[in-house]
Amino acid sequence: MTLLLDPRREIEFFAVLNTQHHLLLGYCFRRVEFPWIAIWEENKARTELPWNGTCEARGLEFASTPFPVGRREAFLNGPLFGAPTSSFVPARSQKTAGYVAFLTKVPEDFREVTNIRLKAGEIQVCGSTKHGPGQKKVQTVRVAAARLADVRLI
Repeated sequence: MTLLLDPRREIEFFAVLNTQHHLLLGYCFRRVEFPWIAIWEENKARTELPWNGTCEARGLEFASTPFPVGRREAFLNGPLFGAPTSSFVPARSQKTAGYVAFLTKVPEDFREVTNIRLKAGEIQVCGSTKHGPGQKKVQTVRVAAARLADVRLI
């Protein structure tokens, strides 16, 4: 599955929440560089080495392309929903893209991420906790990030 991220946002994110261990893994990046998120699965379908038909995995990745196709096919397909489907680096040049990855503890009842914001010195994870049937409490988890400015996303 592929998701096109919100073109109104400069900085996008995705996060994965483990409610058993109360951990949240998050990524923040420039939407202009990575407008797509791909969710993929491998369920014992690949029989060649090293998978041997035994691999079960699920992955999320932020990307400059919506589908796992070659460079030529991505270029020939052109934009999708008004967004680019490929990215190129001209000959004899270079391109740098920054992103932030973080892992943090969250409260035991933390259940939903609604936004992630990068601020000077911290990452703010906005979400909600569960307090009984139909009851949610808005909560912000603050993650210290002293060198966040080095990534140049803020």
